[in-house]
Amino acid sequence: MGLCRNLVTVFAHSWSRKKKLHEEQEALNLPTHSLILDCPTRWGSKQKMIERVLEQAHAIKRALDDRKHQHLNLTWQDIAVLESINTALKPVAEFTDVLSNEKIVTASSVRPVLRLLTCDLLDPSPEDSELTKNLKTKMIAILEDRDTGIISRRKMLQKNSSKK
Repeated sequence: MGLCRNLVTVFAHSWSRKKKLHEEQEALNLPTHSLILDCPTRWGSKQKMIERVLEQAHAIKRALDDRKHQHLNLTWQDIAVLESINTALKPVAEFTDVLSNEKIVTASSVRPVLRLLTCDLLDPSPEDSELTKNLKTKMIAILEDRDTGIISRRKMLQKNSSKK
């Protein structure tokens, strides 16, 4: 994640680098998208940042042709890790976007969506890398733990309100 943030920051703070990236995108027939920086308050922004860096990896490599920023070029190991993280985060980011829609009331769909995520979409598949399987397993555990915590707090609140 730190490498992605550093890459995005290098291009965000330099007009000439941004122009060079745009030229390389056109030369490689890649979409001329800007890089995205993750934001702690925006759910799914880490996944979007990773996805964009992966999409533009070849143009980024060609745009970082000087010695000063050579250390930021993605290695094949970096790309493999980012692809695994992207694969694990993508279903969660998509459902976050759906659940945060302002025009549709979604409170009643939270539990079914959690169940769909934990039982289906985040279920490790044979095609997943070992890292992706581990990430998905840990994400399922966290979601189930939070869901259990919410249910137990709700029961405790109901129990306390019935005593009064």
